[in-house]
Amino acid sequence: FVGMHLPAATIRLDAPVSLDRHGTTFSMWGFAWLIPHLSSRPGSFAAVFAQVTYVVFVLVTVHCHLGLLLVGWFGRVPSNLIRSTTSLAHTLFAWSATDVALGTMVLVLAGISSVDSVTLSPDMLDVLASLTGEQPAGNGVRVRVAFGAGVWVLAAGLAPH
Repeated sequence: FVGMHLPAATIRLDAPVSLDRHGTTFSMWGFAWLIPHLSSRPGSFAAVFAQVTYVVFVLVTVHCHLGLLLVGWFGRVPSNLIRSTTSLAHTLFAWSATDVALGTMVLVLAGISSVDSVTLSPDMLDVLASLTGEQPAGNGVRVRVAFGAGVWVLAAGLAPH
């Protein structure tokens, strides 16, 4: 639960001219509220469906699964509900996609940060210099990613899961 709220990653654009150097930091939970805004039509069915799918399969099912396991380990499950409880625990385990979402996020962000997103020609760098009045640093736009504590806490918590 804690790992969902800790900063998972900070994404920052490095450009030849001055931009916001702070970047955007998000947690796995905070990303759920960001999903519709990544769409060209934030209120569309597709954007809302993507958000609901993320919340259900990445955030909710893992907590329900772990809660059910805690009840099974430390509580009393009536003998007539053991078969149903076991089946539900197996289903929630199969539907929990937090590990997949975390792994995908790490791989995608690491891949994005390892390439030059846009490489500018020397002529374009001269145009930027004349427009901004400062000498461009570098020859393109890069995406910089720093993984936060949320990634490591979730990885440690999901390893036994």
